[in-house]
Amino acid sequence: MSRRLLIGISGFGQSLARSSGVEDLLLATYWTDPDVLIVRHEWRDNFQATASFVERIYRQWAANNLPIVVVGYSYGGDSAVRLATTLEAREIPLEWLFLIDPVWRMWRYLPSLISLGGRGVLEIPANVKNLETWRQRETRIRGAEIRVRDPKRTQWGAARDHLVEHVKHTEMDEIRAINHKIRRIVSDLTNEGKTL
Repeated sequence: MSRRLLIGISGFGQSLARSSGVEDLLLATYWTDPDVLIVRHEWRDNFQATASFVERIYRQWAANNLPIVVVGYSYGGDSAVRLATTLEAREIPLEWLFLIDPVWRMWRYLPSLISLGGRGVLEIPANVKNLETWRQRETRIRGAEIRVRDPKRTQWGAARDHLVEHVKHTEMDEIRAINHKIRRIVSDLTNEGKTL
């Protein structure tokens, strides 16, 4: 049995009651891979509580080297980086962090007018082993700049930083090719944290 933990964090305007690309990704993974524990959050949820939950699961499965994957879209991308940073403080590694047009925000619960202009930098903590990003430049709301804190520990670069053309921000999380790639990587993860 190859258990994995997949955490999906939706963007602004998306909720547990409305379907979104992140929701579709999680549901498709749930129905096709019973060994993946799915956790779904909204961008404004309490990530200290999420981090505590992840820590309990991780510690229970630590002997099995439980791979943890986090997907964040829009403001959920900012929240995903905040969650990764919180987990870093708890010495919990992330196998993959996927950011789909992540939007930086200045304040915790409120959208920021500054963030809507694409300003701001998301700093990826050193506990993230693999990072893949997709960003667009078609609309005013756009993916933030990314800075990897420790490039020797986090695998990321031009091959994993995708600029998607002719797609609006509100359509980014629904691109099938992105969701398919994430599902394939999650499906291929073994308990050793490597893809097959």
